[in-house]
Amino acid sequence: PAVLCSTADGYEGNGQMLAKILREVSMNILTLEDPIRWAKGDPFECTVNQCLLLDAQCASVPDDAAEDVDFTKVHRRLLQSDDGLLAQVYSLLKGAHYRTSPSDLRLLLDDTTVELFLARSGDGQHVIAVCMLVHEGVHGLKRHDLISETLKIEQGYRVARVARIAVHPSFQGKGLGARLTAAVVERFKEHSGDIVGVLFRADDRLSVFWSTCGFRTISAREGRARLVVRAISDRSVSAVDVAATRLGE
Repeated sequence: PAVLCSTADGYEGNGQMLAKILREVSMNILTLEDPIRWAKGDPFECTVNQCLLLDAQCASVPDDAAEDVDFTKVHRRLLQSDDGLLAQVYSLLKGAHYRTSPSDLRLLLDDTTVELFLARSGDGQHVIAVCMLVHEGVHGLKRHDLISETLKIEQGYRVARVARIAVHPSFQGKGLGARLTAAVVERFKEHSGDIVGVLFRADDRLSVFWSTCGFRTISAREGRARLVVRAISDRSVSAVDVAATRLGE
């Protein structure tokens, strides 16, 4: 027998990817409840967990919450002043993406290149889906401008990357993610956007989703990251064609 150990949450790092893999195989999973290095219920640990939302979990949402959905952009000032809304947003991101960590809280609350879009129930009480859009090249091309760097797009094009998108588990497979994506792309287009792109770990299910949303596969290699883009302005179509040819579409 083999034993694998990992920290799923907390200051030591995030083992969500290992947890995701383990859920796909047959094995016994044990959870350590009593801490080793400090007393159970330590007040400082509770404070850290609360501040960094380390214990955030998706709340239950009424079945009829998706009958009347509003797709809106949420300004960071609202997140800074509404702890309940921030917890709902972060819990969805954490549950959907194994790489989500407390550093994403900083992006949501402080980074001016990040826009946050939500799908909310008609009464505004429940967050059903979340999309984080990162604008690239805002202060000149930087190392983390992944789409622009990969495509070798010239300066002057407005490029954005979908960094995270998540749908509440109770409403997945009902088209909400595609509808939210369409709303995000349309708004970026209205603000003179040129290209929206996504980089993700090779996954056929995700590839089908992004294709359904009108995105084109530019680079896909076995076992590696996959790049899909959508040209939303007339002038960006040829630039994407050139990149596709160079990258071997």
